[in-house]
Amino acid sequence: MIIYWDMLILENTLVNYFVLILTFKTLNYKENLLKNAIAALVGALACLVVVFFNPGKGMVFLLKLITAIIMVAIASPFRIYNHIKDNIKIISTMCMYSMILGGMCIFLIYNESGNIIRNSYTMSMPYKKLILSMVMVYLIGERMVSYIKKRICIKDLIYKVKISVKGVEREVRGFMDTGNELVEPISNLPVIIVEKKVFEEVMVDKDKAYRIPYKVVSGNDGYLEGIMAEHILIEKNGFFEKKNAIVVFCDTKLSNVGEYSAILSKELLI
Repeated sequence: MIIYWDMLILENTLVNYFVLILTFKTLNYKENLLKNAIAALVGALACLVVVFFNPGKGMVFLLKLITAIIMVAIASPFRIYNHIKDNIKIISTMCMYSMILGGMCIFLIYNESGNIIRNSYTMSMPYKKLILSMVMVYLIGERMVSYIKKRICIKDLIYKVKISVKGVEREVRGFMDTGNELVEPISNLPVIIVEKKVFEEVMVDKDKAYRIPYKVVSGNDGYLEGIMAEHILIEKNGFFEKKNAIVVFCDTKLSNVGEYSAILSKELLI
């Protein structure tokens, strides 16, 4: 029998990716597109060992178990050692879906005489291609729906903001980040992060700048230098509300697609 290794890897990668998505959605765990793709590819490459070396049943079972552990170690949102219980749950769910999918394939292999009838013409459609087509349609459709929902969610959190600093006024689109809890410790004013290119002509006097402490999830901490805004107007329900806040400039681009150029604190919208 002739085996095309490139098609073998592609088909197994798609199926593995499909199983990983079902697993994470079932457990309601956060998934990562790139990690899932890498894990699916690693799992597909492992099947080449079975094809080329033809190990015994015991070795095949052991290889599948090791492959499942490696795939979860790559794709899991948890560290493999710190969250053993969660990762065991992921491995068990993934194996369950793999067995269900495998059982379906075996059933279809024994029933390959089936045809699809359309407009009184008979079209022979191999079940293998049908399943792969279903997987691809699901993956593409699921990603499209997820992307649209994300865009709608982000759009609802974007506000029109007018910021005046040192006599320079700019109108920007600000994203309300519920995780932005930065405040100036003395005045207790909320902080707005704005791309520096918006106020290129405004210079921050380090001697008079407000120092705002911050700490990120990774544990790194430090201070940001900000400046008091002369006034800030935020549009809500068609009207602008005046707010007070500290403005911090950043050199990085806040939105990859240019949807907004400022990050707002939730305190500004209360």
